[in-house]
Amino acid sequence: MIRVYFDQNVFNILKNRTDLWVQKLNNDLLKRSNDFLYCYSHAHMLDLQRDATDKKYEDLTFMESLVQDNYLIEYWGEKKVNCHKIKPLQAFEDLEPITNIESVLNFDNLFSGMPELKGYGDLMKSLLSLKTINVADIKYDDQPEQLQKIAQKFIQPGEEQVSMLDIMTRFTGIYSDIATDDTTFKELRRLIISYFNPDMDKINYTTPNFNEVLKDSLLKKTFIEYVNSSLNPDGKKTITQQSFFLHAYNVLNLFGFDKEKNKKAKFMNTIHDSMHAYYGACCDYVVSEEDSFLVKTKFLYKLLSIETEVLHVDDFASTVNMIGNLGEQTMSNFLDLLKHDITKGFVLDTPPVQPVNTNTILIRPYHLYFGFFNRIKQVFYQNEGTYLMLYLDRNNYSEFYFFKEIETVVNKVMLVFGADYRFKGNYTDEDEKAIRNNSWDGRYWKLNNLDFTLEINKRTGVLNLTIRPFI
Repeated sequence: MIRVYFDQNVFNILKNRTDLWVQKLNNDLLKRSNDFLYCYSHAHMLDLQRDATDKKYEDLTFMESLVQDNYLIEYWGEKKVNCHKIKPLQAFEDLEPITNIESVLNFDNLFSGMPELKGYGDLMKSLLSLKTINVADIKYDDQPEQLQKIAQKFIQPGEEQVSMLDIMTRFTGIYSDIATDDTTFKELRRLIISYFNPDMDKINYTTPNFNEVLKDSLLKKTFIEYVNSSLNPDGKKTITQQSFFLHAYNVLNLFGFDKEKNKKAKFMNTIHDSMHAYYGACCDYVVSEEDSFLVKTKFLYKLLSIETEVLHVDDFASTVNMIGNLGEQTMSNFLDLLKHDITKGFVLDTPPVQPVNTNTILIRPYHLYFGFFNRIKQVFYQNEGTYLMLYLDRNNYSEFYFFKEIETVVNKVMLVFGADYRFKGNYTDEDEKAIRNNSWDGRYWKLNNLDFTLEINKRTGVLNLTIRPFI
């Protein structure tokens, strides 16, 4: 199946607009529901959490009509995105309530429900309140006026020492200002752009060799080096995939590399957009109406070699029925397509190191087999002939399969091959239980003097269709 990720504004269009093209798109999406897997993520839930009205529950219901239970989230402590069978309403109800950031440092309230820990809270407060940071030598009188205003929020004129609690409290105040009042964010962004990137027309996402060009700017580093060093100044931390991507997305905006006009810049919008772009990198298509989101997402995907297509909703609507291809109709049709791709497909690689008496070729076929497999591995054994392995290579942040994808592949193969050698039919709940237990034996056929095996490789976790021998 082809994974499609809609930005929140696309769901709003599909739900609320009555234009003819929107009506047609809604109908097309329903027709392609056996070919497309519509996904939603934690970022959608955060978007809806900002809605103070009950209208968000209507939005959740509409969203479910498309995405069903195909949920993407990276839980705290995990280092990659994973998929879960959770419907939007449940995902929304599982969200932590929005917490005022200043309340995190209110130690009287922090342990209010746990009286046995009140003494621990008092100890934390007293330790953080010790005047341990010497700031007497920090001067900013010669800095631009806007920078002085921001600096004064951290270190007030005449102060000689501050506590860690002072710094933390002042930082949370600045963060709250930025999160709730875009004026502060716009001032900060304008200051950064004026100093580091005064001419956005010369250094921006359209600049050839953008990543390298930045070495000659005031940053003195490539874009990727700057993002890494700002997250990990001493080189001692492990930077997660999510941390790097979200930070890179926001740096693009903060330094004006995305060419977004300052009057349009909004801090929380950029934060949430970065999360949509991150989760979208686990899908085949990302669709949005917002040009600034499309610009940053396309640029980062290209820079990071993420092979996810990014489309404006208008372009997606006009091409939705051309994405993918017609399914395999018969066994002979399937074998003819394979023979064509083996001889005419694009050879991606011939691994330099191979087992003795074997030769392996990796092929990118023209046909998307069973709406899923986009690679063919052809292996020649000197004494045993040739076998083919069909598999999926998304080349993005996805390292998982939705159960719905496996179910659809099994059922599409069944339509062409029929019941398997052990009289197993379409996908059932028993298949899902076996997959969860890592004991799934897939499907097996003996047809036309060929052995076909549809399985999840126990070692690699890859879903593949293997054909032996294929001459």
